[in-house]
Amino acid sequence: MEKRIIDLEIIDDLEGSGVDAIALVDSPAIEKNFMYFRAEEFVEPSAGESESEYMSRCVPTLIDEGKPQDQAVAICISTYQNMGKQEMGIDTSGLAPYTNQAGPLKKKAVGLAAVDELSVGDAVSWKTADKNPRGRITEIVTGAKKVPGVDFEIQGTEEDPGYIIEIYEELDGKWEASGKYVGRKADSILKNVELAEDRTVGTYGFAKMLFADEDKKEIVAIAMVPDMEIPRKDKDGNIYFVRFSKGVIAKIAEKYMREQRLADTNIQHVDSADAGAYVFESWIVETADDKANSVYGLDAPIGAWCVKLRVTNPETWKKVKSGELKGLSIQGDFLDKDEYEAYMKDKKMYTDLVNLVKTL
Repeated sequence: MEKRIIDLEIIDDLEGSGVDAIALVDSPAIEKNFMYFRAEEFVEPSAGESESEYMSRCVPTLIDEGKPQDQAVAICISTYQNMGKQEMGIDTSGLAPYTNQAGPLKKKAVGLAAVDELSVGDAVSWKTADKNPRGRITEIVTGAKKVPGVDFEIQGTEEDPGYIIEIYEELDGKWEASGKYVGRKADSILKNVELAEDRTVGTYGFAKMLFADEDKKEIVAIAMVPDMEIPRKDKDGNIYFVRFSKGVIAKIAEKYMREQRLADTNIQHVDSADAGAYVFESWIVETADDKANSVYGLDAPIGAWCVKLRVTNPETWKKVKSGELKGLSIQGDFLDKDEYEAYMKDKKMYTDLVNLVKTL
């Protein structure tokens, strides 16, 4: 099946086109309908799962999201048949599900980490049936939280928290973040494993996404990445991708500053949830040694849009420190390239007509 990619654009002279706010979110990525830019949930088939087993999970989930039953069934069938046939880079089928650890917390057990020893950014390892994977803690859970990319949630309390861990894989002798996650408890984690990286990890461990400064209450993050293909699903469950070019991102960043939307921030794309933060620096990465990488360790590619925000709301800052908020997610109004070209063609025809009338 041919991969469908949609290039997105903005109309520079329309006030409603482009970014209208920046959200602090737990999972940055591009949202469906070209409106919100956060991670989209996928109900994915698990390894070895039969179609009937998958359907029993998938259909109720989509119905809960408000889709009619017949549409939910069609989407789930399409997903089961097509998942894995496209190169999406988000395959989590090989991850074992989280198993809640029975018994009391083993704080003094040899080789196992105590709750008060673990924090966001720590490198840890744990045991599975056939190997000892490694990873880095990205969030501490004291309630219930869905593990990104995996169809289960981890639960924790203040005394016995859960930990969401990004799995690292060894490539050419170096351990690198894989973008896959697992949930574990303290009594199953070994702390202080070797996890060398060939890039700098920002404060609190939010490498590639966010750098936080405790003293100044500042965060630095990538707002947009050029040519990044983000998977989406249409109303029929078919997978497609959207992306922005370097040129379009530069236009978006400039228009955002020109319209003075610097204080338009929120939490998780809820407009009424004011983040209590404002942008006071904005730039496009032009060289590999840009300060986004050399100072903040964001691993930002050339053409990326980076911003620096000051957080004035103490509750928002707590969420940044705890790892609940990991990066930025833009929201606004965008259109595909074909719609953009049609608009520009109509605009030119109108302008030419006006100029012609003026000469009469």
